[in-house]
Amino acid sequence: MATEFKKVSMADIPTSLTTLYTTPSTCDTVVIGCLICNKHSADITVDVLIDVETSITVGGNTNEDVYLVKGVTIPTGSSLDIINGNKVVLVNTASSTGDALRILSSNTNADVLLSILENT
Repeated sequence: MATEFKKVSMADIPTSLTTLYTTPSTCDTVVIGCLICNKHSADITVDVLIDVETSITVGGNTNEDVYLVKGVTIPTGSSLDIINGNKVVLVNTASSTGDALRILSSNTNADVLLSILENT
């Protein structure tokens, strides 16, 4: 199994839910950081969602999409790491499209930097 650190960045986060990262085929990804910066002259709100691979069932329960943050406020000129020492695992079993990380901001004047470790 090969592992590789990667970063994914997006300037000017859209105001509609947009895919930031999709787990590649037959890969597990560990999200080790998700830093969001507010460049706007006022506070913004941000949503970050894991769009879960629908075919995965664990313990008889099918996994569902979940928000990591919903409507979290980031003050003007500030940054927020929504992972903050935690780890999130995204998977792709190759049976369908893998887990995806999706994001939106209340104003397009925000950037995001995602730090990940892919295990293929």
